[in-house]
Amino acid sequence: MKYSLGIGTDIESIERFENLNKVKKRNFFDKVYTPIELEYCYSQKNVAEKLAMYFCGKEAVIKALSSIGYNDIYRNNIDISEKMFNVFEVKLLQNPSNIKLSISLSLNESKAIAYAIAFIR
Repeated sequence: MKYSLGIGTDIESIERFENLNKVKKRNFFDKVYTPIELEYCYSQKNVAEKLAMYFCGKEAVIKALSSIGYNDIYRNNIDISEKMFNVFEVKLLQNPSNIKLSISLSLNESKAIAYAIAFIR
């Protein structure tokens, strides 16, 4: 049985998402986030931080999947949710059952960062 492991990372400036949030780029949001993610991000104290973290997570997942041959993944097909404080779950909305994903998201005052692992058996 063949296994594949992919790793992806991304880092983004939170300020970029503060500016996006001010002009409410609806088209961008619809291409990137799921409705549930947007509802969650906008319910939080610092919207830009959450938008940046979730975007990083999606980019890291795309990079991890691309490194093992899955190239047609769209950001709004990736669903990230915070299960507990700083514990995140990630899944593909149209997920082949053989893909397992794990993600770590973090931030500081100015940057958001994400690491993702994709495992296919």
